[in-house]
Amino acid sequence: MAQKVVKLGIEREEGFMYFVRNGDVWRLARAPEGGSVSPDKVADGGAEMDGAYIYFLDKEGDISRTKRVAETKKASKKASKKASKKASKKPSKKPS
Repeated sequence: MAQKVVKLGIEREEGFMYFVRNGDVWRLARAPEGGSVSPDKVADGGAEMDGAYIYFLDKEGDISRTKRVAETKKASKKASKKASKKASKKPSKKPS
């Protein structure tokens, strides 16, 4: 579930991608193939950003954040170990 950080009410324009960088809202025109464009600053958001969250411009044009889901190496090893253990178990024989 997303949490609102700053209410700005920015109206989106067609042909642009919006993103949050350093607490401010920026937009980037969709470039033609092979071309390059530079981002434009749309608004000063003033949001303090925490690395544990992903920040984005929501439907209402406000800065929102959601918890970052990062898979750690330890969790990944544990999951793969559990999966290999399940795969190595032989199915039990049921008497007919």
